[in-house]
Amino acid sequence: MSQLKILVKNNLRTLFRSRTTAVAVIAIPLLLLFLAGLAFDTTSIYRVRIGVYSAAYNDLSNSVITTLEDSQFQVERFEGNENCVDSVRVGDSHACIIFP
Repeated sequence: MSQLKILVKNNLRTLFRSRTTAVAVIAIPLLLLFLAGLAFDTTSIYRVRIGVYSAAYNDLSNSVITTLEDSQFQVERFEGNENCVDSVRVGDSHACIIFP
């Protein structure tokens, strides 16, 4: 076991003797973490488009819509329930909420 420690110690000493190698050993994993963070950026998760329709918007439906907008969802009001459903079929909206 002590031979393994000596071997690892000598290899690390050789690795960190050169400045460029030491910087590469530290910088490359940090760069990979940064690039992976950019690739899996979750700040755009709330860019979900929601269509809403109600025959008569009341306090309850308006409060639900306001809560969705405050949560950074994009809310679009439609004139008819078929228009709202068709927007989901076409792909313009991700979801459709129809208030009775």
